[in-house]
Amino acid sequence: MVLDELVEAVDDDAFDPQRDAVVVLDLSGRAVAFGSTTTSASRGTVVRVDLDTTVPPGRSSEGIGHALPARQEDCGL
Repeated sequence: MVLDELVEAVDDDAFDPQRDAVVVLDLSGRAVAFGSTTTSASRGTVVRVDLDTTVPPGRSSEGIGHALPARQEDCGL
């Protein structure tokens, strides 16, 4: 499910994976969660930044849901 959602996010023309995504890998290198960032600007000077994280329910007790948004902020996403 994580991979399907990541592919859907990448399918957006405005989405740049190098700039707008953080992918969490397990020890085997499999993608287990991801975060994406979208921005929108109003007519004025307000810019809205939305951080979205996707963590499968089976991985919910590993702290990924807390660490992923923090990492996105650290990266300036």
